[in-house]
Amino acid sequence: MVTDENGGTRESAIDDLARIEGACLDKEALVRLAELGAACERLFGANQDIEWALSSGTLSLLQCRPVTSGGRT
Repeated sequence: MVTDENGGTRESAIDDLARIEGACLDKEALVRLAELGAACERLFGANQDIEWALSSGTLSLLQCRPVTSGGRT
């Protein structure tokens, strides 16, 4: 998914095998994401469904709620 010129999103095919097989997040982003997940669990308890976005280097929490399926409590 990529942003389009109107501010929405669209699907875009990737023909570069290195991009397909490579990691989409670098180490710094993964560390920040793990920290965000840990902070959500500290604040709201374990088993959170966390929605996030990374845009232009900024990690944003979009939504956090308890997991409600899969039999986890």
